[in-house]
Amino acid sequence: MSSFSLQDFKEFLRQKTGYVKETEKDIICRCPFCGDSVKNKNKGHLYISKDLDVFHCFRCDEAGPVSLLLQLLEYDGPVPPSTKKSASKVYAVRQSRSLKFPLCNEPYKQDYLISRGVDLDKELMYRIVWRLDTFLEENYIQLNIDYGLLKLLSEYYVGFLTYFGERIIFRRIDTVYNDWYRYYNIRIGNKLDYYVLNNYDYRDFPTVVVSEGVFDTIAAYNKLNYEQSVFVSALSKGFASAFFWTCYAFVLTKVDLVLVLDNDVSVERYKWLAKNKFVRSLKFVIPKDGKDIAESEQFIEVDI
Repeated sequence: MSSFSLQDFKEFLRQKTGYVKETEKDIICRCPFCGDSVKNKNKGHLYISKDLDVFHCFRCDEAGPVSLLLQLLEYDGPVPPSTKKSASKVYAVRQSRSLKFPLCNEPYKQDYLISRGVDLDKELMYRIVWRLDTFLEENYIQLNIDYGLLKLLSEYYVGFLTYFGERIIFRRIDTVYNDWYRYYNIRIGNKLDYYVLNNYDYRDFPTVVVSEGVFDTIAAYNKLNYEQSVFVSALSKGFASAFFWTCYAFVLTKVDLVLVLDNDVSVERYKWLAKNKFVRSLKFVIPKDGKDIAESEQFIEVDI
């Protein structure tokens, strides 16, 4: 049996993915899990450790042992030499990519989300937590949470896991609630985090559409004509501070920013973004016939 050849392995990746690049520490190719960059075929985001033990896509954050990647690509050549996994590489796997999302067996929850514009057939990164108790149990996550609250959130709320897996944002789905409990926020980690609806890489499609809440973002995705853009929720009623930190995550790359506001929010407080050139361009979308984008069908667009 022939021995493993790194050169042959790279050629195999080139044939399978269409792109290969080698650095001092990694082999880079296009990611078969997310399809990688649509705009630039001569670019790849999946990094394979030169130790040939783990891979990690910096676009969709799929990660795992190289054996999984080889199985997916139907590799039948000489097996790479086995080395012990590095703990630091294992922890590089984004938490939200290793979690299980149990399916929904409560039709009333599905019906509610569909009524709010969620298309469950679309391959978007909704990351829906249908029941908190089942989600925690299947992922072996222990939280210091009161049993009564756990039961309430599991029965009457639907959650959305944030981009880095640091928070679950819950929305109550029945109509009998005090406004204070319409939304609930469960923190799993300690990082500042935001919700991202789709998995475009903003470096390939540098338009970021920021709304306040998850359902605002879903409405923006469905109603606004911004194809191949990154849709983000700032996730706070204190929109100004949440938006600042959400925007800060993107400004270093000089994105085109589209900020979706409620119709009672002034654009003046956000003009400083354009003035200080923190973004490449700045546009506001304001609902015309309702209080927010979810309630409106007509919008005013203001370029700054």
